[in-house]
Amino acid sequence: MTGLQWWMLAGICSCVGVGLIMWWAVPAVPALGDALARFAPTVSAPPVLHAGNVGKLDFSDRLGMWLMRRVPHVDWAKSLSQELAVAGMPAYRFYGGKLVVCAVTFLGTPLAVSIVALVLRLPIQVPMLVTVAATVGVWWWPNVSLRSTAARRRLEFRYALSSYIDLVAVERLAGSSGARQALENATKVGDSWAFQELSELFTKASLQGVTAWDGLVDMAGRFGIPELEDVATQMRLADTQSASIYEPLRSLSSMLRATLLAAEQGRAKQASQSMILPTFLMAFTIILLMLAPLALMLLDQPLPIP
Repeated sequence: MTGLQWWMLAGICSCVGVGLIMWWAVPAVPALGDALARFAPTVSAPPVLHAGNVGKLDFSDRLGMWLMRRVPHVDWAKSLSQELAVAGMPAYRFYGGKLVVCAVTFLGTPLAVSIVALVLRLPIQVPMLVTVAATVGVWWWPNVSLRSTAARRRLEFRYALSSYIDLVAVERLAGSSGARQALENATKVGDSWAFQELSELFTKASLQGVTAWDGLVDMAGRFGIPELEDVATQMRLADTQSASIYEPLRSLSSMLRATLLAAEQGRAKQASQSMILPTFLMAFTIILLMLAPLALMLLDQPLPIP
């Protein structure tokens, strides 16, 4: 690098540093929408920070909370609200971890790439482009990982929900409990995270004076699991009209199991199809290994002279 390039790089770094200091010093704009949302009576708005886990926050959590306070006009969890809810991860923890990883990538990549660039005599633009590309990729990669985790947990929840519906139907068939009591008693049978989420939902709904089926509808929207709305509809009918819901619940459970079975068969078929190309390549390689000695013997023989 020439002296002019070094001075340009130093000037850019200085401007970025001054801009970051000014951004940090400017007071944050109050988020009136978030403040009003905290006062809204809803069972789906858990507090961002509980009193019991104040001392358990690590550096990335505090960094994420600082970012969400400094840029309040951005709805950070809007595009990934369902994924964050079903994964049980707060938005500040998710974005704080992304910031830490991006910072490490942004600071560590130029050092590693610069060494390679000096050895191979590459231009200075190569480390800069690689750093920018790596930082952008690291920023978006947690979104892909979060969506994959959320899809897996939704599948686990649906499997647990199919059993939970049967348990509620048995509770109602026994006739010893009402609609709400049947929902709460059924959660005591299982110990998976899905049953624990349902149990906590009914406890919060009871404390806040909200019906259990309204809580199920709210959870269906937060988790992206529409089958919970069907359960809520049946339980609302059982409570308001005293209708028999044993057969509707069993039918709902059977349909859910059929849907899960069809999805599992589709994934198995897709996995089988994805093995066609590797199997063909392996068979082709084996054939080449079998024919290679014969081809070498034919090449070693002298050509006949007429």
